[in-house]
Amino acid sequence: MTDTALHHPAGPVRWRHAVLFWILVSIPGYLTRHSGVPFDGYVVVPLQPPPWVFPVVWFVLNVFQLWGDVRLLNRRAAIRHWRVLVAIHAVLWLLFATFTGVYFVLGSPVLAAVWTIAFLVLTLISIALVWPDDRAIALSWAPIILWTGFASVVAVQQAMVNPDRVFGGV
Repeated sequence: MTDTALHHPAGPVRWRHAVLFWILVSIPGYLTRHSGVPFDGYVVVPLQPPPWVFPVVWFVLNVFQLWGDVRLLNRRAAIRHWRVLVAIHAVLWLLFATFTGVYFVLGSPVLAAVWTIAFLVLTLISIALVWPDDRAIALSWAPIILWTGFASVVAVQQAMVNPDRVFGGV
């Protein structure tokens, strides 16, 4: 038995499951396609990367996150805070799936900043919880910290200078 196929109640989670899951959680973002500008009157902040960077970075981060998630799901007996981590990662994937709608459909840089900061905080908590039991999983999620840390700064700047259709004003 391999390390990635330990005692999952429904059998081992495989990469094909992760890819199917990723496609499903990515559908909302594809359904709400956008031109890179969230809404009319949007002001680009100085630190904001060009629009093409986001799908590239998130694809790479998703691969790392999925690798850690597959390993987590398959190592239930070896991870002390397994249920909490699975719940946190369900929330992370919900944030991922709804971000484009919150930002580009609702036109809310404030909610986008909240989503981004929540992603950062929940990933930090996940890494802290899994570190004692499986450092490979923790390290697979570490790149997310780098991006969401930077993205949180950008998101707060965006929320400060752009109008918000949900909350009104600037």
